[in-house]
Parts: sequence; structure tokens; C-alpha cells
Amino acid sequence: MLSRDPEKQREYNRKYRAEHQERSREWHREWRAANPEKARETLRKAKRKCRYGIASEEYDALMVVQDGRCAICGRGDEDLCVDHSHSTGIVRGLLCRTCNAGIGFLQDNPDLTQRATDYLRESDGQ
Repeated sequence: MLSRDPEKQREYNRKYRAEHQERSREWHREWRAANPEKARETLRKAKRKCRYGIASEEYDALMVVQDGRCAICGRGDEDLCVDHSHSTGIVRGLLCRTCNAGIGFLQDNPDLTQRATDYLRESDGQ
């Protein structure tokens, strides 16, 4: 059944999947195997929405604002991570995996990141 009303269509799809769980799972397994890139992108979008409350349009808008580059190092990366405050949940921007991991390991703490910067500058004689 195809409905012009998106909510009715979603409800029909939910009901169908509930009534035909194994058939639905098998179809999805086959589709993911035949479309690995689309499957990965679909999963990325769902994770962004679920974890950070950020829709694809918002992610794409941030990509445009940041010119597709990491907000810290400026490196272009196809799949930038959504950086958010762990205390407030507010999205700060998009980061490459390296920068995202770096500030994560430093516990998103500006004092620690400053000390790390000072340490690096002093040890390099700058």
C-alpha cells in the first residue's frame, strides 16, 4: 500500500514489519549486502539523529558552513564527526576523527587542552 500521507504510510510499514518480522529482516539483510554504501550512510544518519538530535539537513548545513573541513585542523574529511558538549549535549561543530578523539581523551576540558598546548610549545622550544 502506498499512501500520499507519510504518517499513514509509516504506520502501515510498522504494522507490516511487525506481522512479517522474518521476511522483513531477510529483505533488509539482502538490501544491505547489495547496497553497502547506502546502508552505511543510512546508519550514519540514524546515529546522528538518535545520538545528537541532528537531522541530515543540519549536518549538511554545518558541512557548508565549515566548507567540509574539520573545525580544528581544517583537514577535509568525507565523514566528519559531530562534536558536542558532554555536559549540555549542544552540538559545537564537525571534527575529523583525530581531533574528535583528541579532545575526547582530554575530557573536553579547556584547561587540559591549554596545558597540553603549553607543554607542546615548551618542549619544542617555541
